[in-house]
Amino acid sequence: MKETRVYPHFSSARNPFVIYEQFSESPEGQAMQHRVRFASFQGEISNDAWVRFLGADVNNCEHMRLSIGLTRWFIAVHNSEVPKKDQFDKHEQELLCLAAGIHDQAEFFVGDIPNPQKTAPNEEEEMRILKIMIDDRYGSDPSRHTILQEAVDTVLTHKKTKLGGAFSAIEYIGYMRTAVNAWKKQEITNDQMAKDNLQNLAIVVKQGDLEKLMQFWDTYPAVQRFLALNQDCIDKIP
Repeated sequence: MKETRVYPHFSSARNPFVIYEQFSESPEGQAMQHRVRFASFQGEISNDAWVRFLGADVNNCEHMRLSIGLTRWFIAVHNSEVPKKDQFDKHEQELLCLAAGIHDQAEFFVGDIPNPQKTAPNEEEEMRILKIMIDDRYGSDPSRHTILQEAVDTVLTHKKTKLGGAFSAIEYIGYMRTAVNAWKKQEITNDQMAKDNLQNLAIVVKQGDLEKLMQFWDTYPAVQRFLALNQDCIDKIP
């Protein structure tokens, strides 16, 4: 029997893709279009080449757009496989997807701090700046301002809540997806410097984040699904 998944849909006022596009067209968003993630592994590889190797998800701005898609998939898998009482309701779906679309905006000011190096004070400062950015952009738009501030408070700030835990799992899936992608690309490139850098990225991310992702195994079917789909590649990474 074919599996049925229902992906979240949004009103125009709460559409995370619209919120993302508004940011991406701003001066801050345009600046972040020229920055990359996982830059500590980049070495002498140019930003454009880094994106060609690893895809748009390593673009500092585009990453938020792709995170919305990953979050929609996560919700669809979850809601198709758990009892109704444990599903994400419509409002929770909106909050998760909006959080995905804005979660790294403050990196315009603070930069992309690698996950293992990010401290609690770093997180607090990033969230403080993000809330100021939301005030500045949406202070005169109550329908968007209220729910975006709620997304920061309930999804991004508190990691132990239902929504905060879910978004943490989504982020760790994203990190491991990059590791898998890096390993696959190093297998086919003839550029030795790129091969070394991509191998290093995959190894360091797996060592730092796979165990953290596994903590969500029992709670989120999407974690099980992602790991099952990528197990062969993950097993190849030292």
